[in-house]
Amino acid sequence: MSRRVFLYMDDVPRKTGSGAHLRFYSNVQAWLDLGYQAEIVHVCGPESPAVPLPPEWPGVTLTRIEAGPEAQDRGLPARLLYRAGWPLAPALRYYFFKHAAVLQAARQRHRQDPAALHQFEGDSMANVIADAGLGKLAIWSHHDIASAAIASMIRIRCEQEKRSLSRAEQREIHFLRRYEQRVSARCPLVLCISEEDRDQLRAQGWQQAELLPMSIPEEQQVWQPHLPMLAVTEQAPLRLLHLGKLGHLSSYRSLEFLLSRVLPLLSISERDLIRLSVVGGYEAEEPRAAHILSLAKHFPRTVELLGFVPDLDPLYRDCHLQVVTSTDASGLRTRIVESFARGLPVLSTVQAAKGVAGLEPGRNILLADDAPGVAALLRQVLADPARLGAVAAKAREAYMAFHSRAVVARTLEGLLARLA
Repeated sequence: MSRRVFLYMDDVPRKTGSGAHLRFYSNVQAWLDLGYQAEIVHVCGPESPAVPLPPEWPGVTLTRIEAGPEAQDRGLPARLLYRAGWPLAPALRYYFFKHAAVLQAARQRHRQDPAALHQFEGDSMANVIADAGLGKLAIWSHHDIASAAIASMIRIRCEQEKRSLSRAEQREIHFLRRYEQRVSARCPLVLCISEEDRDQLRAQGWQQAELLPMSIPEEQQVWQPHLPMLAVTEQAPLRLLHLGKLGHLSSYRSLEFLLSRVLPLLSISERDLIRLSVVGGYEAEEPRAAHILSLAKHFPRTVELLGFVPDLDPLYRDCHLQVVTSTDASGLRTRIVESFARGLPVLSTVQAAKGVAGLEPGRNILLADDAPGVAALLRQVLADPARLGAVAAKAREAYMAFHSRAVVARTLEGLLARLA
């Protein structure tokens, strides 16, 4: 192996933004900390805006490759392979419209440097691994278990439309499961975002699945210890923060849970002591977002919908508690890690926090199994808000011990040594 790595992404790493942006940034930083020369291959649609790399990476190369939907294989053989659930190259080109562009880019770079490593971020990039001929040089940076995530989104659609799965939806889930099996069989290292995903994949036979933690950019600067909150009143309410696009699977499930199952358990007087700031873009006509908007109308004094907010620093500074309460699939765990780094305490469902390393319920995070449990924790905080300071301090300790930049680099170094 050489000290060079190519990283294939469908977006550019950023210091702020979605969980994917932060994960990309953390991964690139780990390679740089280990002394690797890196090229980021950004495979995007023609309409994607040009985004520069962070200025602290002067030696990193960014290559933009545009791939439009016209690159998809819409021929009869590809359709038949897809319908039959055989994830061979034509069927992958049929389902993943960037497949051909990513595959060409990987093969070209492999010819240029046959000893370099290739890391593929997420399914939109990693679907080429089975056909790229990279052998032990391929690394799959695994963001979600695609078949499970798609199954969850389809389940939501069926709930809203009051119907069962269609044959086309069943075929899609079946195809993704077969695709995951085929690619994983040809990938020597799969990097997971949580212990939960790693254990699930290993249970399916992916013994090469490993946890790579995620660090936060400028981890020393973002720490903002909060002044102790001694009492909650209507004039000084408990400020809750919820992050994520309204239509995104995990954010939708989290908000649906909060608005339909948790807040109704609180009395009107208790809700008057709470302000829930919901941050995340949305399109009002999109079905999932529309459902959340309709639920929020029942709590006009408690819930404020802020939409997209470009700078989250003031919210992290002014809020007292982040709520991460998804009941389905993965995602949102990056928000827990970010809160730990910043010093904002977290209240989460067990499902949403599964697999985050270093959790100690009651000490560095507030965890509940169900809606009554979340409501009970909110009542406890309303009665004793000063406890949040100790929770935040322990959360910061957990971040430094399990998720910091040094830990990520050290973990990646150990995984590469085993791969070699």
